[in-house]
Amino acid sequence: MYTIGIDIGGTNTRVALISKNEILEKYVFSTNINNSYENTNEILKIVKSLAEKVEIEGIGISCPGPLDLIAKTILNPPNLPGWKNYKIVEEISKATGLPTYIENDANIAALAEYLLIKEKPISLQFLTISTGIGAGFVHQGKIYRGAHGFAQEVFNIVVKPGAYSYGNYNSGALESVSSGSGIYKQALARGLQVGNTKDVFDLREKGNEEAAEIIEEAVEALAVGIASIIQIMDPEITVLSGSLVLNNQWIINELENRVKEKVHQDLKDKISIKLSEQNGDSGLIGAGYIATAEYNL
Repeated sequence: MYTIGIDIGGTNTRVALISKNEILEKYVFSTNINNSYENTNEILKIVKSLAEKVEIEGIGISCPGPLDLIAKTILNPPNLPGWKNYKIVEEISKATGLPTYIENDANIAALAEYLLIKEKPISLQFLTISTGIGAGFVHQGKIYRGAHGFAQEVFNIVVKPGAYSYGNYNSGALESVSSGSGIYKQALARGLQVGNTKDVFDLREKGNEEAAEIIEEAVEALAVGIASIIQIMDPEITVLSGSLVLNNQWIINELENRVKEKVHQDLKDKISIKLSEQNGDSGLIGAGYIATAEYNL
């Protein structure tokens, strides 16, 4: 059987025909961030053309949050200003007559990581550390959503009380201190002449003490956050992705060492933190998989 995976991003929307976690056809177009209905019409054109070729089992959608996964509604993603309270699942299922599912993009990425591992772990914790910070948790092959669909929204957990904050986040929130945006905004607040997050890391390499302090605080706060999450969720493996760690891979070993220092002694030898091996199509593959009968048993 075939499924269709849809990956909605702030820059591009991708639609793919998928079978057995393999992409058979893929289409990409620029996301209309200001008009959800026009964007959905473009999706539907592709879906209908694919449905004319093969029998489609279902449709899965990966979308940035915040989402109401119970009501299947896109709430108000910062990068999709024209999508507020949009019921995309209802629109697509009504137009196609096909079962349609939606998940937060971090949940989908967690599931894709799980699918990539040959010997499947019991549970997998996933975090993406990039412009923002997202997370997902997979247990025995299923995404853990929580009672209201908001599980793993870790961006606002407090990791450094009283520290820098921006937006509507808590003071010392994980995303404020440890994300790419947080590091960049802190650097500007401290008077550093930088144009992006990479510049802060470059200044650190050149011996700038202010930049080094900002990044040290970010890594330490991230270790505090990950240690707390691990002690609550007890994953078999923790996978990190996102541009901040992919471009600064020294952080992985540093985090693992620091996390081991912060967890209960019985957990120290069970900590496994690794870098993601996903390629750019993981969101599509994960989205396609949530639409399968196997996943929805």
